[in-house]
Amino acid sequence: MEWETLRSLHQQASTEFVRGNSAPLLELYSSSDPMHICGAFGGYETGAEKVRARVQWAGEQYRDGHYAEELIEQWLGTDSAVTLTIETIEATIGGQTNRRQELRVTLVYRREHDGWKIAHRHADFLRPTSTENPFPATNPTPG
Repeated sequence: MEWETLRSLHQQASTEFVRGNSAPLLELYSSSDPMHICGAFGGYETGAEKVRARVQWAGEQYRDGHYAEELIEQWLGTDSAVTLTIETIEATIGGQTNRRQELRVTLVYRREHDGWKIAHRHADFLRPTSTENPFPATNPTPG
């Protein structure tokens, strides 16, 4: 599978994913170790079997969703690639209707015998920048 094909299939599979169907997205994930996922629902998994189980579970949390992706950057090498994207999801999530998620996502891909596959995903919620919402002081000033 060529790079452009993978990216197009990823868009389609992600749309199916937020509609509750993880099967097309799972086809894009590697079946070989090393594999990792740090999902927006929290926690992380290592190993192909656990990662694939987490992706399937996460897909079961979504229904009736809409998916959009903004590609921020991509680095494409001979046998590995990385994308940095912002994913916007509007869906029923965990039974709660009309939910919106904005995620910043880093995907690492590797070229395998049957083409490009996802080997790592890290997603977290996009929050305001620190200048818009600074962190609270951890050591209050003595007064």
